[in-house]
Amino acid sequence: MSRLEGSRLIPFPHERVSASLSDSEFLVRSLDRVDEILEAGPDRAVWKTRLGTGLFSSTVEITLEVIERLADSSRFRATTKATGGGGISEITLQFLRVDIGTDVRYQADILERTGFMKIVSMTLIQSAAKTVIDDTWKSLETKLSAIP
Repeated sequence: MSRLEGSRLIPFPHERVSASLSDSEFLVRSLDRVDEILEAGPDRAVWKTRLGTGLFSSTVEITLEVIERLADSSRFRATTKATGGGGISEITLQFLRVDIGTDVRYQADILERTGFMKIVSMTLIQSAAKTVIDDTWKSLETKLSAIP
């Protein structure tokens, strides 16, 4: 199992951040690179996106399900399916009140890799994930700023 973790200071109130980031529909509708939303609800979202470029691109179907939702944390299961492989991850978000907003601590555990993903190095996966995580935080902050 591999783990990605970090934190992000979001300059919005704890209640707004924890409620929004615990909602699968809010999360999927906040993302920039979604080709098609197949299902979107507070507990489960399914969408398709295209990853990579040129010859090395693939359409990926992602299912995000809420496993647990508490006032100060949420847990999700993400299942990815693509031609040639996929995987399962569990993501935990912890919401901490701070003077200037909310400190969101995240932890993503890669539980399973299938097919082609088994032979991809974890260094490459972590590098690609960092870019996706950074872009996702920017999208989420933009969407959060639009909430009255």
